[in-house]
Amino acid sequence: MSSLAKRVAARIERFLFSKKKYKFLIKDWVALGDLNASAAVIGAMRFSRNFQPIELPGPGGRKALVIAPHPDDEILGPGGTLIRSHGESGAQVHVLYLTTGKPELADAMKSEAVAVSQREGFTTSFMDLALNAIPLDQTTLDRFLRVVESVEPDVI
Repeated sequence: MSSLAKRVAARIERFLFSKKKYKFLIKDWVALGDLNASAAVIGAMRFSRNFQPIELPGPGGRKALVIAPHPDDEILGPGGTLIRSHGESGAQVHVLYLTTGKPELADAMKSEAVAVSQREGFTTSFMDLALNAIPLDQTTLDRFLRVVESVEPDVI
């Protein structure tokens, strides 16, 4: 096992098998009305100083492993950064999907994820775990670590 895989395994084991309780649990997403209200505030342009966008560099490294809870999370969140770092620096991007999403949409989501990944030049792996029921056991950890070892990422 590589040193990266060992470090990842140790962190995950400490997290998964600890007796500590979570400090918080998010049950619901922010209501769309809250987002609309935020957009209205930003649109009013009433701030104590001007907004200035700050462009941050993407993740470094030649190989990136993206861990997506289910298909579309890799694109809706860090998608632009991944596409840019892959396109500009030629970094290899591998996406590991833990679940296939809602069971009734699993096949469609999986095929869409593969199509998007192929279009962008990413490689993919699917663990096909049950949505909202990912087992926290050694078997799941071992499967996860096999992907980490095979990808040998510089950045996760």
